[in-house]
Amino acid sequence: LNGFKLSVNKWTEMRKEIENTGALDDLFSQRILNDQIMLLERTFLLPQGLPGRHNYRHALFSPAKFDSYSGAAFPGIGDLLHGVDKLSQEEKTARFKEVRKHLSDLMIVFRQAASWLSDDSEI
Repeated sequence: LNGFKLSVNKWTEMRKEIENTGALDDLFSQRILNDQIMLLERTFLLPQGLPGRHNYRHALFSPAKFDSYSGAAFPGIGDLLHGVDKLSQEEKTARFKEVRKHLSDLMIVFRQAASWLSDDSEI
């Protein structure tokens, strides 16, 4: 996650520089920044969907699975850990295997997002 944080900080500084120089008055510069943000957001979509909820694909935010009135941050982790204390030891082992796989998917997503925001040599 440090690489992602570094990339976000550098991108934010670059955006502030552009704002300070007045370059955002140029529609082309605005379009470039908007496209970067839009395409960054797409890196957080999981092609296979969330574990057990394949119709929801966003890795960072989605409606909560067990509370239809709220949203959830890192919904896949929350879904997988929900009720884990009531599982048998064999089921817990299988569930934590799913958690490790989902964490791996999240790390890949953050790596891709960091790469999108910066030169790969900076990550």
